[in-house]
Amino acid sequence: MNKGGFIIRLIDITLIILFGFISISDLKVNALIKLPTLVEGEAGTQKIIPLVVKIGDESSFEFIEDRIPKEAASLLELEGYFKASIEKYAGQKEQMLVFIEPHVDSAVQMTVDVIDLCRKYGLTRNLAFDYASL
Repeated sequence: MNKGGFIIRLIDITLIILFGFISISDLKVNALIKLPTLVEGEAGTQKIIPLVVKIGDESSFEFIEDRIPKEAASLLELEGYFKASIEKYAGQKEQMLVFIEPHVDSAVQMTVDVIDLCRKYGLTRNLAFDYASL
């Protein structure tokens, strides 16, 4: 390569690097992080009522309400606890949240039965399973 071609090649590489830096530095990141604010009105006073149903490995249930555990030997007994809770919190049914915690060795049908019970009474439900132990 001759001397003139070498300088043109260096200028070309320098301009490519310069335009690269300009294009990178011209990027503007517009990210807004919404900070939590105080919710006023009726939405701010709502309270979630957690109900926990632990499904045992031998077709037994444990119903926990207000941190008070109650044993249920059958699905009918568990349904009685659901009815009592709905009557206790009448008018607040939308705020009740049922956490279903199945035992690793429990039958899947038992979990489905508890989900069906929640559907029957229109309760919001969620599976609380320890996936880390898998």
